[in-house]
Amino acid sequence: MKAQRLSLIALSFAALVAGNAFAADPAAAKTREQVRAELAEARATGNIIANSEVHMTERELFPGAYENVTVQAAAPAAPAAPAVTTGKTRAEVLAELAEARRTGNIIANSEVSITERELFPGAYAAQDTMQAGQPASSTAQAAGTTVRQ
Repeated sequence: MKAQRLSLIALSFAALVAGNAFAADPAAAKTREQVRAELAEARATGNIIANSEVHMTERELFPGAYENVTVQAAAPAAPAAPAVTTGKTRAEVLAELAEARRTGNIIANSEVSITERELFPGAYAAQDTMQAGQPASSTAQAAGTTVRQ
């Protein structure tokens, strides 16, 4: 019983000391507005963690999106006009997606980056032989099945 009491006292004393050791330094404290401004700057410059598993910033993952962004240490300037980005239209992206699904070049397992074609080669063997100009009867042989007559 005495040992439990002593350990309880020691544990509570250690908790009190540790709580004061981890308290924030009042001289280095920031206001909410300062923290929000830092967050906005980090988002604008790409210096915010995008992928917590590999600890990569937005700038490291998407360097093209942050080519013309410079870190502003001075006061923020007036808001600029929104940047116009040129890229693919929605129809072009949907057409590419449909083509990737048709050919099996779409990721089936994102953990190991295996495509549908690699995962199910038999499903796309007929497509390969038709593109090569082989007759349909050899399609089954290309897929690895035996044709019996």
